[in-house]
Amino acid sequence: MKKIILILINIILSSNVYSQDTSIVKFFPLKIGNVWIYQGNGYGVNGGICKIIVKTKVKIINSININAHKYFYFSDTTRLISGGGPSCITCGAIFSDTLRIDSINGDIYKYSNPGCNYLNHEIMEDSLKAHLQDTVKSGCNSISHYICSDTALHSFFGVMRQYRSFDLNGGEVGFERSFVKNLGIGSYSCCVMNAYYIATLVGCVLDGVVYGDTSFITRIRRISSDIPKTFSLYHNYPNPFNPTTKIKFNIASNVKSETSNVKLVVYDILGKEVATLVNESLSLGTYEVEFDGNNYASGVYYYTLKTNEFNETKKMILIK
Repeated sequence: MKKIILILINIILSSNVYSQDTSIVKFFPLKIGNVWIYQGNGYGVNGGICKIIVKTKVKIINSININAHKYFYFSDTTRLISGGGPSCITCGAIFSDTLRIDSINGDIYKYSNPGCNYLNHEIMEDSLKAHLQDTVKSGCNSISHYICSDTALHSFFGVMRQYRSFDLNGGEVGFERSFVKNLGIGSYSCCVMNAYYIATLVGCVLDGVVYGDTSFITRIRRISSDIPKTFSLYHNYPNPFNPTTKIKFNIASNVKSETSNVKLVVYDILGKEVATLVNESLSLGTYEVEFDGNNYASGVYYYTLKTNEFNETKKMILIK
């Protein structure tokens, strides 16, 4: 009888050790429509003095099944709030990649062809089951590893939440990325020489639930749900302007899908990109977005609307 009890105990313990931790996916909630807002601050010296503030909106816009795995696509829109210059640096997280999370081992993978030689068309980015001071492979380079540097509880939006932070330091270059349970990526940063950039989560909309400050999302408004017959980019108004102006555009019917990948970018007179106002998948309709010229010099600027089916540029004048 004692042997039977011991066998049963061993079976139970073994089952608990190797059972799937389904809660691990909550550190990175991947679902179409989820949105994150980050505020980035750059500072330091890298060939000059830099102080910069940037806001970035990230949204999951689509998914795709490849090799029996479901990956998610992201779009991002970034706006310069203040500062800037050639001595400043910025960096992103992993939102430019096609990503999935393995709910069994907690690893985050991005799709890649050919990928690492130890994986099938994939590169591992992070491992959310890592413990403090564990090392995690970074990319395909066997000598490059992230270190799990923090697993303590941290306060986000007034609640203490579980946390995983990963650092990669390589001489004069370094990166950091953290994950917060039920929220996703809580911060990311990079440093090059003596210049630094740190972005922190300030708001998000996850499965329809709003956290923190999401006012950045409202800068683009859908002003009509009527389906336009053609793609159009309107002249901004007012024009000339000081300091803000509004740009309206139509997203027309697309035979391939009910949405279009839309990018609206502002350039200076030399053709240098100064602001990305829209970079996401939009439903059919008419939209309006505001451009704030407070942090830009007087002069001529151009704005370009690009989709898979349409490309047009117009001129606007900022007078201060």
